[in-house]
Amino acid sequence: MLFPDSESTGRIPIAAVTGTNGKTTTVRLLSHLLRQAGRNVGMACTGAIEIDNHVILRGDYSGPHAAEIVLREPTVECAVLEVARGGIMRRGLGFDECDVGVLLNIASDHLGEHDIHTLDELARCKTVVIDAVRQGGTAVLNADDPRVLEGQQWARGEIIFFTLDPNSRPVRQHVHEQGVAFTVHNERIVMRQGHVEAEVIPVVDVPITFEGHARFNVANALAASAAAYALGLSIADIQMGLQTFHPTPGQNPGRTNLIDADGMKVLIDYGHNVPALEALSGLVGCIPARRRISVASAPGNRRDEDLFTLGTLLAQMHDVVFIYETDARGRLPGDAARLLREGAESIPGACRLEVIMEEQQAVERAFEEASEGDLLVLLIDDVDSAIERIRGRRFRSVDATTPAGESP
Repeated sequence: MLFPDSESTGRIPIAAVTGTNGKTTTVRLLSHLLRQAGRNVGMACTGAIEIDNHVILRGDYSGPHAAEIVLREPTVECAVLEVARGGIMRRGLGFDECDVGVLLNIASDHLGEHDIHTLDELARCKTVVIDAVRQGGTAVLNADDPRVLEGQQWARGEIIFFTLDPNSRPVRQHVHEQGVAFTVHNERIVMRQGHVEAEVIPVVDVPITFEGHARFNVANALAASAAAYALGLSIADIQMGLQTFHPTPGQNPGRTNLIDADGMKVLIDYGHNVPALEALSGLVGCIPARRRISVASAPGNRRDEDLFTLGTLLAQMHDVVFIYETDARGRLPGDAARLLREGAESIPGACRLEVIMEEQQAVERAFEEASEGDLLVLLIDDVDSAIERIRGRRFRSVDATTPAGESP
């Protein structure tokens, strides 16, 4: 009586998303696309577990335990799961196979942990997700990343490529052979297959792309669109979902949230590794500002050279940088902050620098420093406290003698 269909397995579709950067945004966006199309979604990511858009647990849920929680919930019709390297190495995936596996990118982060010392080793770890795609399922791959392309040898099921380069040779060959690809053509997100090109939506109408300036989020939108298509959504469903997902703390907390606060802009993001900060720098540079002020740190389990490089990037991107220290993760207190500072100071005269060890104190100091017309870039962990700090905040007025667009 409970299972009248003898051929039914009782399984629900599972979409698993992995990569170095962009996992959480892609998971949240894909979940939004599915919900907009009427599915009851169970979602787990770095930040929370949500069942049908209701948060049931907060924290880092990008491992196999989160998959177990979501898959035990009887109301869930589709599961969207973030899969991080640490969870794979410690306990596996938390599911035997998935319907859609998404591999976003392979970049330097957490090297040296769990006996993973090279990018090739990291790539093999992350390709476990596309190796777990069921027969008849789909692997969604970033054709712009050479290691992801090479990893397609491990992919099961059909392959859908996404790319920012509409003239990518591997993608053109794939499309010519009746494969599906999502790309950008004439500043529009399009789907290609064979001789057919279907327009999905203009890039400027996708809020998380910031009119195309956030190229990393254009790529995330392409990945989510490809995964949604593989799960049976129509082009119209994808279009509706893309244009209603906003870079706000409500829909995508802590991931490229741009907030206007009394004549000043605050950009909140979780850019804690070199590739993420390089991607973010293009957007930061496009936002008009009198000064760019940052609060930043990085976990201590990054390599010395990565922390140093992060410091150089922070100095190049900002006029004022406040460095704090987050989880030391095996380092001596102050060691990570020292390496960040040394990297920033290696760029002569690039920025004014101050080390404040506690995150909340560093954020408070940045708010004291900021005034109207400034851009405050918060690369922090405690997003909720920062947003509470923004509410009702009035910033110092710029001195009337200071010409617009110039630093005082």
